[in-house]
Amino acid sequence: MFSFTLPYIAMAYDPINLFGKPLPPELLGGAAKEVALTQEKLTAPANAVLKSFYGNAFHFFANTPDMPPSTCWIKDDPAKTIALIMHRPKGCIYRSLFKTDGFDINYSDFEKMADMWDTMSSYIAFFDYDDLVLVKPSPNGPRIIRKPPRMEIRKALLLWLGEAFKAAGVPMIKPVPGKTLEDSDMSYFASRKITRADVGDPPPPDPVRTGTMVMA
Repeated sequence: MFSFTLPYIAMAYDPINLFGKPLPPELLGGAAKEVALTQEKLTAPANAVLKSFYGNAFHFFANTPDMPPSTCWIKDDPAKTIALIMHRPKGCIYRSLFKTDGFDINYSDFEKMADMWDTMSSYIAFFDYDDLVLVKPSPNGPRIIRKPPRMEIRKALLLWLGEAFKAAGVPMIKPVPGKTLEDSDMSYFASRKITRADVGDPPPPDPVRTGTMVMA
């Protein structure tokens, strides 16, 4: 009988490769350690893209003191909360969306919760470690509320954050491929696969900060 050992090839971790993949089932929700874990599993891919195109024009905060479990993005000069994710108990989003009879989706709970945090940012999301609900302002009436399919959560988060960054006036440091800087935003990635070739070289690891959120 012959025996041999296959060579071990170390593959560098790149959060860009997580786009289009489901969230891992080990995300349980609730405690601070689970909020921190989402930095790697949920927000790291979007942060890698944003860091490449916006550089140090924003900061990412997790486990903010004196707040319910949450993560947020802020800009400097002037200080402003760009977007905010409120973390909810696991499974509660599905129960809230389909708590009425029939197949109608109920967004009223998220409308009420968005009202509670509207003074911080008009871009507010809710994440229960299974599903993500994204809330953004509408120029013509009620807020736009959407729950993306689970396989598309990371890309939907990036596109939503791109709109929030644009609304907050966060300056880009380089254009997306084939565009001028003035015509560039994250909507470039809406209909295409997100690859490292489009994003550019990996930025330095994004620090996960703790601190006080900034009122809009």
